[in-house]
Amino acid sequence: MRLAVLGSGGIGGYYGALLAKGGHDVAFIARGAHLEALQQRGLTVRTPEGESTIPVTAVADTKSLAPVDLVLFCVKSYDTEPAAQALAPLMSRDTAVASFQNGLDNVEAIASVVGSGAVLVGAVYIAVQLAGPGVVLRTGGQGRIVFGEPSGAMTERVQRIAGAFEQSRIPHEVSTDIHRVLWEKFLFIAGVGGVTAVARSGIGPLLASPESRCSSPPHARRSRPLRWGKGFRFRQTPWIASSSRPRRCPRNGDRRWPETSPTAVGSRSRH
Repeated sequence: MRLAVLGSGGIGGYYGALLAKGGHDVAFIARGAHLEALQQRGLTVRTPEGESTIPVTAVADTKSLAPVDLVLFCVKSYDTEPAAQALAPLMSRDTAVASFQNGLDNVEAIASVVGSGAVLVGAVYIAVQLAGPGVVLRTGGQGRIVFGEPSGAMTERVQRIAGAFEQSRIPHEVSTDIHRVLWEKFLFIAGVGGVTAVARSGIGPLLASPESRCSSPPHARRSRPLRWGKGFRFRQTPWIASSSRPRRCPRNGDRRWPETSPTAVGSRSRH
């Protein structure tokens, strides 16, 4: 397949590298020092299993590229609209644009530019980051991609992309209910990300503290009316399930799941 990676940071760089290693023709769109490193030294991927560097095609914008079969759309959500405007040179009648982003509104923003029929929806579960110009670091396991058609149909193009992932040894799953998948990940991020942000702490130290573990689930629990109002019924993911299970918490006697404010979470975690 011919692919373009729009957003060649941690997610785009990692999966683009695997697809290139799998024999696919991959072009990376990047900028600044990262672009210079890709052009001069190639793309280095570091994982717990080892390190490898591959030569790659990297460009500053999409105008120098021909249409592709698949675009991996991996920019941050706040860059979605300007990045979508750059898709035109990459598009042909059969080009698919797969959004591998966090958030719920990106697909609509992309579809407003290229049409809803071109867009696929995806969620990525992996710990990767751009460690430096031209260097992607994976700190955890191999992770997985879950993707599918917005309609839930099992189309020929989805099967073709799944075949490319299989060929490139990318763990993946094709979902026929991808919007539920996006909401489940959103709820996880809302519960965990909100608490880590106000606490100014990574998730590791918070999980190591019994008090902060007790403070986090109520914030995830408050999102239930929203997801029910949207008409979704979710599987019991570990985070959602834990928010329903009463526990005994330090400093609170017999209280269960203290209704701690975000400010209190942050102030206590800093002491």
